[in-house]
Amino acid sequence: MIDEAKKAAAIVGLRANLCNLDDRGRSFAESIIEYLERGTLSEAQWAWVPYLSGTGPKPAPKGARKPYRAKRQPNNADELRQARKALRGKAKEINSLTEEVERLKREVRRAKEATRKAPKGDPNWDAMVRAMTRATSAQRKLIMRSMHPDRWNGAEWATKVFQAANK
Repeated sequence: MIDEAKKAAAIVGLRANLCNLDDRGRSFAESIIEYLERGTLSEAQWAWVPYLSGTGPKPAPKGARKPYRAKRQPNNADELRQARKALRGKAKEINSLTEEVERLKREVRRAKEATRKAPKGDPNWDAMVRAMTRATSAQRKLIMRSMHPDRWNGAEWATKVFQAANK
């Protein structure tokens, strides 16, 4: 939490330097002063206070690249050996998980093939339904008239055929 002394010092510094700023800088500094008087500033806004007060450098733009830092190299061979051993262990773990995923994929594939190959009722019924789906509209009308349940005195099989053909 920012204490009141820091807020007061920031407001005094900003007001003292307002005359040295251009229009945009002055407008920005005035908005920061308003925010300070009402409450607190975000970290990004606090970064601009020293610059606008004339006491610090301009903050780096948002998303600026950070200097490259090389990773620390192990100091001795023992540390390097341990790192390689840990890496090998992780590689084995990844390989076993990959094999498990492949095994599960094969199981799913076999289960799907088994459901596809399983018989689904009367083969004549399936052939008739397939023929209906491939028939032209004129052929379908003829078949529908001939198998309408009313023509067969409301027979259950005729109702089933008629319903299946109308799906």
